[in-house]
Amino acid sequence: MRNSMSIRLNFKSSTGAVIDINRQSGMLGPGPSSIMVDKTKVKHKISDMLKDRRVKINLFCSILVWLFSSFNFYLITFYLKYFPGNIYVNSICFASADFVAFMMSGVVLKFLKIRHGLSFAYTLSMVAGITYLFNY
Repeated sequence: MRNSMSIRLNFKSSTGAVIDINRQSGMLGPGPSSIMVDKTKVKHKISDMLKDRRVKINLFCSILVWLFSSFNFYLITFYLKYFPGNIYVNSICFASADFVAFMMSGVVLKFLKIRHGLSFAYTLSMVAGITYLFNY
């Protein structure tokens, strides 16, 4: 005689659709399963997200961080030929520093929160920039 068990789950997904999972299984292993998705979708608008003050502040800060980072990265790349010394050695040093920064970013963010990691990185960049200004 075969034992039969039926499991029925009904939950909402992140898109707002209702997902109904019906799983039937017997003693010998899993049986047929059916998944039905309700096609009603919730319409989200950007204006709905921007009503939240915290989202607006996070968006503005993220835009500023991206703007400053990309501007400085590309500016340094274009200005590299004017640095004192050999351009090839400067390029190798720049590429090596970029590689080390890329590898260390994961380590820093593993131990620090994003806010503290960015603060650490910008403070380190500021100290390096001021050191560069006073040495040349």
